[in-house]
Amino acid sequence: MPEPTMEALVSIISQKLNEKVDPGEVKKLPLAGLQSTYEIGEYWIRVLKADPKQPDWSATHREFSVLEKIHAFNRKTADLKLHTPISAPINVGNAGNILDRPWQLCRKIKGELLLTRLLKGEDLSQKDAESIGATIGKFLARIHSIPGDGAGLMGSHKAGIHPGPWQKYMFTILPLHWDQMKKAAFIKDEQIDRLASACEARKSLFVGETVNLVHNDFHFGNIFVERNKDGEMVVSGIINFEQSGVGCSLVDISTIHSYCWDERIWKAFESGYANIRSMPAKSDEKLPLYDMLFTSRAAAFHHAKNDKKNKGYFLRRLFEAASRLDSSFEVEASQYRSFEKFSL
Repeated sequence: MPEPTMEALVSIISQKLNEKVDPGEVKKLPLAGLQSTYEIGEYWIRVLKADPKQPDWSATHREFSVLEKIHAFNRKTADLKLHTPISAPINVGNAGNILDRPWQLCRKIKGELLLTRLLKGEDLSQKDAESIGATIGKFLARIHSIPGDGAGLMGSHKAGIHPGPWQKYMFTILPLHWDQMKKAAFIKDEQIDRLASACEARKSLFVGETVNLVHNDFHFGNIFVERNKDGEMVVSGIINFEQSGVGCSLVDISTIHSYCWDERIWKAFESGYANIRSMPAKSDEKLPLYDMLFTSRAAAFHHAKNDKKNKGYFLRRLFEAASRLDSSFEVEASQYRSFEKFSL
């Protein structure tokens, strides 16, 4: 779809905030996701990239609804250090309400993406790595402290759009997941069948899981950081809640684990998370399963983009996770050892 006009974006600020801005102030930000993000002064306008079939359940509305949930949860504690740093939601509109697509208005987040900083080639100090890891863990644990019902993606008015418990949701999507992997054709069908069998043999681990709010795309490319007045690196914001839903906490934990090539950050993350709430029961047994599901999807995504480096990175993480369940996968894991970290 064509980009929205600068005049249309400015009109949102004018109509909703009664503030005058110049179209020349509008700047498009290079943020990934289902929405395009435009900065105007102290505000962001997030615009859905494609027409939704159900506007009030679009990614734009879903994100706005989740941001409101988190803000309401933040107000329950007086400790500002525990307030999850997210953009403050201001207004949301359907297609035809000023723009031709759903949009949301919120306050912008300052800083730069943690992934960008990590890939600049600058090694984090031990202090920065531990501080950032622990803080990310605490903030994710706060998000996971928000309860949910059902399972699956969130609608604007419903907690979870998939009826039934988490295990029913997982048992439904697992066969579809492996079929999609075969269609993507980035590894051999025989390997996919082995991965599917390893998950199938441990399906009981999905039974009885409690569910809560999950970000569903929680990685370094959706976390902003900046230096505070004391020169310390701090988390300034978490973005892209457009795929948020209700599910097991390990959905997010496995995502950050799969991106985390710096062991210092991961160890600090675990400690920070446990400082707020306990890790899910039997996490050591379950995490490889969730790692396999996330990294196989990520590898397929980068395969479709013909991105061999990041495809190789996620295949390494995929087979390393599988080898924690079945040592025979160590053969495949060794083939991708050279892909040490994610890259841009």
